[in-house]
Amino acid sequence: QIELLERFLRAKGYDVVSSREPGGDPFSEHLRKLLLYRDEREKIIGKEALMTKEAELMCFLAARANYVQYIVLPALRAGKIILSGRFTDSTFAYQGFGNGHNLGLISIANRYVTKGIRPDVTFFLDVEPETGLNRSVDRDRGEYELRGLPFQEKVRLGYLTAQRLDPQRIRTIPYIANNPEKMHEVIKDHVSDVLSTLKDFRIYL
Repeated sequence: QIELLERFLRAKGYDVVSSREPGGDPFSEHLRKLLLYRDEREKIIGKEALMTKEAELMCFLAARANYVQYIVLPALRAGKIILSGRFTDSTFAYQGFGNGHNLGLISIANRYVTKGIRPDVTFFLDVEPETGLNRSVDRDRGEYELRGLPFQEKVRLGYLTAQRLDPQRIRTIPYIANNPEKMHEVIKDHVSDVLSTLKDFRIYL
């Protein structure tokens, strides 16, 4: 969906930066490997590489701090549109609801590492957790897919809760199996609506 939206915006003449979280800059990309792929973590650190939930949360926040400083802020200052695969709501859902961290702490930490930057619009692509896990069977499963269905259900509840708390910003896009183009049409309509009301274009997906 990010690729489709990027093509749409570029065709409209917008200057677009497309990136992902965790990642984007070299430091954050290395943290991504440590956080999301157990086999990569073991290659770098060894099989004794244990990570507490608290350490995991801090690593995500560290990656976001660099991402904002070296990817997001330069693009915004240059007047570009940002398309970001995940941002602060992911920490709310995964680390807050999934891992049970204090939501108030996450909110304060997110504001600190993002320097107060908030997306103008966020798209929550809503897929049933069981369907999502089944789709990942034929691909390399990451750390969070390995945590199973109960964890994924808590994460989905986190995203749905975030949407209820901020319904104007977070738009829920129901997953449509084998029809990314139809989902793109819905997203495109939302983006066109947002662009028509903003002077400063900052779009996050």
